[in-house]
This record gives sequence, structure tokens and C-alpha cells, in this order.
Amino acid sequence: DDIVIFATGRPEMIKTITERWLEDIADVPSPTVFYRKNGDYAPSPLIKVQQVSKIIEQLKNDKIEYGSVFFVDDDIRNVKAVCDAFPRVRGLTFGTERLKELKGEF
Repeated sequence: DDIVIFATGRPEMIKTITERWLEDIADVPSPTVFYRKNGDYAPSPLIKVQQVSKIIEQLKNDKIEYGSVFFVDDDIRNVKAVCDAFPRVRGLTFGTERLKELKGEF
């Protein structure tokens, strides 16, 4: 089975809004999302590396087998940081304009 997990730079305090948006835009019911801690202003690439590390650790701890790992982000700096930190991870980037095209609005 495929596993979709989201890592966001959004703070935990807007969790409800973010998850509603993901359910609408990505058609993912009850998404698993890793958030930035409230008040954490570290650079986004650092946050994303930390989040991916937590995700991989959680999968290992839960003994969940997984195949390919793709990290998708609209910021190439985040993709580069994650792929540099985790050579097994494949990185993809996209622009928010494409999402607007797919859903009609953002």
C-alpha cells in the first residue's frame, strides 16, 4: 500500500484549517501531517529535514514497510535539503500555479 504523509511549514495552531484544505485540494481524507511547532522560526529546509527524519523514524518504530519515498515541495531549497540528508528520498517540486489549474482556485 502507498502511504501519503505531509510535512508542512505551517504551525500546529492552524492544524484544522490545513487538514480541511488538504482534504479538499488533495482529496486525502484524514491526512497524516507533521507540523512546525508553534513559535519555531527555523529555516524551512531545516524544518523539513527534521520532519522527514521523524516520519522515517516513526515508520521504522511502527514496523511499517515502505517502498519508494518521494518528497514533494513547492520550494526547491526544501527538496534539495531533504534529498541531501536522505539519499534514498527522491525529490520533486511544483509551482502553486499548477494546483490552481487543477482545482480552479487555491
